[in-house]
Amino acid sequence: MKNAELALLPINQPDQYEQLEQRYKELLQQWINERVKPYLIQSYNPSLTSYGLKHYFEREIGVYITNGAFKGGMLAAGILPQSHEALNWVFKVGKRFYK
Repeated sequence: MKNAELALLPINQPDQYEQLEQRYKELLQQWINERVKPYLIQSYNPSLTSYGLKHYFEREIGVYITNGAFKGGMLAAGILPQSHEALNWVFKVGKRFYK
C-alpha cells in the first residue's frame, strides 16, 4: 500500500483525536505544551513527523495513540502541518526538541 493510500486509513485521520478518552486528550495537550511548543521554529523540519513525535509521546507518557490522534492533538493545540495530505505530517519543530 502506498503512502497516499495509507494516509486515507481511519487510523491516520486527525479525527481519531476526538475518539480519545478525555484524560488522554489532556495528557497529550499537556505534553505538546511542555515538550513541543517550546521548540517551535519558523520553518518546517522533515526530520520530526507526526509519527516520530507520537512515539516520543508514547515512550515518555506510556500511552499508545494512533498517528491520526496525534495529528488531531497537534491541530487542537494550534500547530499546523506543512501538508494535510501527507501520511506523516511535518511540523515546525526544531532539532532542539531532541535534547
